Amino acid sequence: ERRDEDWVAAEVVAVWSGDAVPSPLLCGFLLARASRVGVLQDMSSGFGFSGGPGRCFPVWEQFRECMSMATQVQACRDLRSDYFECLHHKKEFQQLQDQARKAAADKSSSGTPH
Repeated sequence: ERRDEDWVAAEVVAVWSGDAVPSPLLCGFLLARASRVGVLQDMSSGFGFSGGPGRCFPVWEQFRECMSMATQVQACRDLRSDYFECLHHKKEFQQLQDQARKAAADKSSSGTPH
């Protein structure tokens, strides 16, 4: 007999590794557990700072819709990446840093005094 934590851990690993789509059983279990410990009370409302939808909410909606219909997690990988980029801007910041480094390297190699 498997304990709840055993099958949940196995299924979560499969989902995050891209090998499976979350089952309704897993979603129900996690939702029940989250509401029991009060996690759902602190989750984001979807509203932005000015009261309207948050800046990333439309991207989240697209990702959520894709995940609800996907048979493979890989089908929604690009939307997941877009959502995280909207939240954290890591790719944008990396691109700006690369441009600044290139400009500094070009300036120093051209012999222009600082």
